[in-house]
Amino acid sequence: MNESFPSALTSPFPQEEADHLQSLYEVNDTLKQVVADGLEIDEVLPRVLGLAMNELNAGGGSIVVLDEQGKPQHAWIMTEDEPLEEDLPFFERALSGGLIGWVTEEQRTLRVADTRNDSRWLPRPGHITSEESWTAVCSPLLVRSRAVGAITMTRPGQDQFTDDEIAFLDALANQAAATIESARLYEESQRRAGELGQLVAAATAITATLHVDEVLETVANQMCELAQAQGCMIYDVDRESSRLTHRILIVPQAARENLMVEDVPHRLRRALEELGTQILEPRQIAANSSDLSRAERAVLELTGARYVLLVPLRVRGQSVGVVTLFNLTVERRFEEEVINLTHTLASHAAMALENAHLYEASQRQVKVGALLNEASRVLNSTLDTTEILQSLLGQMNELLHAEAISIALVDEQRNELVYEVAAGIGSKEIVGLRLPSNRGISGWVMEHGVPALVPDTAVDERFNLQGDRRTGHSTRAMICAPLQVKGEVLGTVQAINPLKGTFTAADLQLLDNLGNLAGSALHNAQQFARTQAAEARYMRLFEDSVSPILLTNSEGYIVEANRRAEVFFAYAKDELRGTPLQQIHAAEPPEPLPDFEAIEHDAVTSFNSLIQQQEGRTVPVEVYAKRTSSGETELLQWIYRDITHQVELEEMREDLTAMLVHDLQSPLANVISGLEMLRYELPPDSDPLLRSIMEIVARSSQRLRTLIRSLLDITRLEAGHPIADAGYHDVRALIADAREVVEPSMARREAELLVEMPDELPPFYGDDDMIRRVFVNLLDNASKYTPEGGEVTVRIRQTENGEMLQVSVSDQGVGIPPQYREQVFKKFRRVQKEGGPKGMGLGLAFCRLAVEAHGGDIWIDDAPDGGARFNLTLPTTPAGLHTEHR
Repeated sequence: MNESFPSALTSPFPQEEADHLQSLYEVNDTLKQVVADGLEIDEVLPRVLGLAMNELNAGGGSIVVLDEQGKPQHAWIMTEDEPLEEDLPFFERALSGGLIGWVTEEQRTLRVADTRNDSRWLPRPGHITSEESWTAVCSPLLVRSRAVGAITMTRPGQDQFTDDEIAFLDALANQAAATIESARLYEESQRRAGELGQLVAAATAITATLHVDEVLETVANQMCELAQAQGCMIYDVDRESSRLTHRILIVPQAARENLMVEDVPHRLRRALEELGTQILEPRQIAANSSDLSRAERAVLELTGARYVLLVPLRVRGQSVGVVTLFNLTVERRFEEEVINLTHTLASHAAMALENAHLYEASQRQVKVGALLNEASRVLNSTLDTTEILQSLLGQMNELLHAEAISIALVDEQRNELVYEVAAGIGSKEIVGLRLPSNRGISGWVMEHGVPALVPDTAVDERFNLQGDRRTGHSTRAMICAPLQVKGEVLGTVQAINPLKGTFTAADLQLLDNLGNLAGSALHNAQQFARTQAAEARYMRLFEDSVSPILLTNSEGYIVEANRRAEVFFAYAKDELRGTPLQQIHAAEPPEPLPDFEAIEHDAVTSFNSLIQQQEGRTVPVEVYAKRTSSGETELLQWIYRDITHQVELEEMREDLTAMLVHDLQSPLANVISGLEMLRYELPPDSDPLLRSIMEIVARSSQRLRTLIRSLLDITRLEAGHPIADAGYHDVRALIADAREVVEPSMARREAELLVEMPDELPPFYGDDDMIRRVFVNLLDNASKYTPEGGEVTVRIRQTENGEMLQVSVSDQGVGIPPQYREQVFKKFRRVQKEGGPKGMGLGLAFCRLAVEAHGGDIWIDDAPDGGARFNLTLPTTPAGLHTEHR
């Protein structure tokens, strides 16, 4: 039987009523301790439950307290033979479909006469009330028409609780409910006092500094602490462009790597800018909302959070930034109290940020004035162009804080901008870059003589990509100012990619001021340099040089000559002036005159030629040419040296070599043929000594033939003939052939040949016979200088670009001193050492000519284990092969 009872004490038994009142007084005293002594509810309510069970002689009992969302917050169960225990999951089930749920929803007391026959009774698994008849009564804990919990009593048997006992339980429930409400109000007041203290502390911390970055970092940390958020990202409004700029990010390190990857901050900025007009009040974005805008979905996606709180930073009705709060590993909605606190703190933060910006601007103005004064003093205290440029670069870097800064000067001869000095990313690569004066933003500034601010180069048609291609870095934004004096532009100064925020009009004004100062100083320095250069030119020109010297303009006409030139060319100075340089050279010189434009400034270019003296005699000469300056004019200087004697000696040597080769070739062929016939005629049982002698003579004849062929090849290669018989060949096979040739001599010295190479190597492209003889020469040379019992090591590998094979031959000799490493590759040159191997000095000369004719290089360095190491490269494709001698 089920009955509902009013919450009133109507017992007809005075003594029993007195007992109940006494118990209620005890309960009241116990509950007072919650407020009076500061005890926790979970310390007091179990006592109340015990008093109620004793007073009602109950066999079991329970009490549950609900939170603001109606879910179990505290719960206790007590039986006669079981200790007190807490079982929140059981009470969650009882609230959803049990007796407690019915009572808290209906907000009235209910008695269940027989627990076995009422579906609202939800026994714990295995409890006796599911098998035997028990009576249960449950009273709600009501506060202002809201159930904050329930108390339940059980007793064995049916219809066990009287109306008076139920009235007692209602009175006890009312007392407990009032105490719970008082405790919660006290706890809420304490919490609000704590929040207020935290808010005051946060506001105090924010206003403790006037540095923008420190203010933003403090705001981020205080916001995270106040909202119990894991992450905070702040975007500050740029004062010039009114666009959001990413300034600060506070998240765990693992999340930082994800949030800062690629362009996440920039994409999040664009999404926030799209929401900007709507973020006037704090706004929570929840992933489970059905009406999210595109920008809101982007914010959730980019932060990786389920809930994001956007808090505007506004001062005097103007937006100065936006704070984005989120949790990355905890899915928690931001409560209304938290949102209000962050909004209040945001007001303090916006004012602190505005003050910091004003302070920063004032400090910047002071610093700019001081730096401009210092720059003016330094720039006008020197006449050294390099010092001026370096000083200007330092002054710029002091304030602009850009990724890269550079200075380009005008080359009037070519009408180009030449980048002279730079700092920051790509500085090494950008120096020396030449751009036409009408190309790029720098060219535009040079042409118009006015500064330019480009916040986004991607949408500026003046931007030129040549600098980015050269440095490998992308230019996103740029400011550029002219270096000019009296309307003449001497160059440009430019800064790219601000490290923070964007370039502003103030940055451009600073750059323009520095450019004007530097232009004046640079003009003075250039004038001084021109004067000095002119004096130096005339001093050098009229010195008594032992060599003939001519000066020509860029068109190749002679403008000046020294006294020695008059004697050597047999022309008077007046006759030489105005004459084309080509006119005094023979019509068909050994080498053509170099392109005037290709001759670098102060870099010497040498070549051989023939000059014709006035009387018609032709003289071979070695010419040294370099570019020099005379005032504002660039000149070319030509120094001549008579090499008639050297040419005659070389011709005599070549004639002698040709004669020897020609006269030895036919007899040697007969000797080799005769030796081959004799070897075949020797009987099998002939004297071993005789056979050994025949082998020695045969090998010596072959070596002589190889020497003659090398002489022929040297002559042919020096004449510039290309490689005639080229194809793909296995370098392993050529190394093996060369090994067979030098094996006997190495065996006599008990030396060992080691070959190290990978299993897979591409073939090389070229003349296999010529390269085979190169390997024979190098192995034979290494074996001669390796001590007895030593090792000769051959290493072969493919170069990194895959276009060449590199072969190294190392010996264990005494090595070759650095000053002789070029000499040994010349004909008839050797490093003479007492007791060392003898030779004509042609082997290495042939090696160099053969390798270079194949498009490769050959050089000497120290072997890893001592001795000399000869290195050469060979092409793997026809593209690497020379078609003419260089």
